[in-house]
Amino acid sequence: MESLGGIGFVIEPNQHSICLALDHAVAVARQKREERLRHADLVAIFTQFQEGVICIDSEERVVFSNPLALQLLNVASKTPEKALAPFFSPLGLKEVLRTMQPKSDKVVSMAGESFVVRSFPLSMHGDMRCAVAFFRDVSSLQKINRKIGEELYIKGFVARSGIDDIVGDSPPMTKLKENIRRFANAEAAVLISGETGTGKELAAHALHQESARRRKPFVAVNFASLAPNLIESELFGYEDGAFTGAKRGGKMGLFEMADQGTLFLDEVGEISHEMQLRLLRVLEARELMRVGGSRIFSVDVRILSASHQPLLELVRAGRFRLDLYYRLSTLKLSLPPLRERAEDIPLILKKLLQRYEKPASIISADMLQTLNKYPWPGNIRELLALVESYLLLLDKPEADPALFHAILRENRQPAGPGAQPIPEWDPSRTLKENLEAARTQFMRQAVQYYGGDRQLAALKLGISNTTLWRTLKGTELPATGPAS
Repeated sequence: MESLGGIGFVIEPNQHSICLALDHAVAVARQKREERLRHADLVAIFTQFQEGVICIDSEERVVFSNPLALQLLNVASKTPEKALAPFFSPLGLKEVLRTMQPKSDKVVSMAGESFVVRSFPLSMHGDMRCAVAFFRDVSSLQKINRKIGEELYIKGFVARSGIDDIVGDSPPMTKLKENIRRFANAEAAVLISGETGTGKELAAHALHQESARRRKPFVAVNFASLAPNLIESELFGYEDGAFTGAKRGGKMGLFEMADQGTLFLDEVGEISHEMQLRLLRVLEARELMRVGGSRIFSVDVRILSASHQPLLELVRAGRFRLDLYYRLSTLKLSLPPLRERAEDIPLILKKLLQRYEKPASIISADMLQTLNKYPWPGNIRELLALVESYLLLLDKPEADPALFHAILRENRQPAGPGAQPIPEWDPSRTLKENLEAARTQFMRQAVQYYGGDRQLAALKLGISNTTLWRTLKGTELPATGPAS
């Protein structure tokens, strides 16, 4: 230094400088030890993940990778460094290093497999930037979904009735059972139609039980029993905090619960136009998004639906979308009313009597003949209610025709507050006046049956809205809902 014109001097260490140097060295050593411990903890945690994990630094060097990542990508554990490099771009690691922004749930193809990948930035050593990717093969995720479906099946989302529970061997019922077996083997949507009380839900259970999905969930929802503002969240689920009162952690919807199985949409004609459109989109795309969510869920669900109101008539009345009707009615299953298969009544009664441990003799031949002639507007449900009332009130071991006919007369009265029986012939009136009274009462009951919807009632009666309005003008209609 001095030969070049510089000035040199020697710094002699003292106790203070030595202490400062030692303190600094201790701090550096402590910091490195803590970083190593944090690194070791992260590695230990990521090693236990049920997903493949790969982390690289800003120089694209592998900081760590867990054994499952090597297994999923078919990489030898002895040479992972170079062998993993081709996967950095598909996993999104290079893009994350460049943008320092996370990427969620991206589906990529690598090593002959499809994977769902999540990648995000990570700080490992001080200011060193890293990127980590978590990935899992799609097939294992599908197995998890199937497992969830099996657990839901165990928890009670099952079809509890089969085709053997549908009682009747009349020609209409023989044809119905044949159609159920044929339709069960198809994956197409089935629209089940029939009057109230004919057993539409029983048919839906049988369709599921006869299908290849019988060991998967069977989930049913009745739209008539749900408040309109709850239908969307019940069908599609919701995320945490989606709305006031939402369950913490969110909730799985009925579509997700029925994945791999069958979803039965009962009284589908009751949903609003907005919900019809949302339902149509899910049925067409086989994908859904929870309320308040940002993720798309794929669902594999066989759709069965039913309505006591003919959907085509609702379409004509402008209350149901035609495109949704076509989506729901690829196959149509029509249930015959009880009055068209009266020969099945003895079989239905036999099963009911066995349940109550009653002899067949408590229903006489005359009583049975009366049952066969009765029109049964409520079908099977009405028959069972009437006969069960008779069995419960019967206080002697033989038939009681008086009790039976009293219950039958009571059963003929229309239900609901304010409802009146159909007028009988009044000798003080002319034939025209008697017919007019009965005609008016029929109109009143039709409006009551269709939940106050005069337009639909007129359509069903085959008369104009004006005729219905003019006839019922000034009369008080009973405030009851539609028949169930």
